Amino acid sequence: MSAAVKAAMLATKDLGKNERAVAIAIAAHANREGQAWPSVATIAEYAGCSERTVQRCLAKLVQLGRLVVSKVAGIATRVYRLVTGQTTPAPVGGDNPGGAPRVIA
Repeated sequence: MSAAVKAAMLATKDLGKNERAVAIAIAAHANREGQAWPSVATIAEYAGCSERTVQRCLAKLVQLGRLVVSKVAGIATRVYRLVTGQTTPAPVGGDNPGGAPRVIA
């Protein structure tokens, strides 16, 4: 099991079963930078729910601040990035005072 999936499983314990399954499905498709771009149909297949349920879950995850969705210029694909409420330590150079939300990668 990948580190991204493990982190998503730990970070989503407080969510409903569908939101959790969607978040884990996205984590399963994440690259090293924490970005994933599976289709809604692919997420639905992995999560074991309908595409409409995936769309509702994506909206809820965004509303909760657990998911950042961005669009790539000129491409219809949306890029997803899961976010936890944990913070990462500031880098040695001090460029990140107080930490920032940790992205599941």
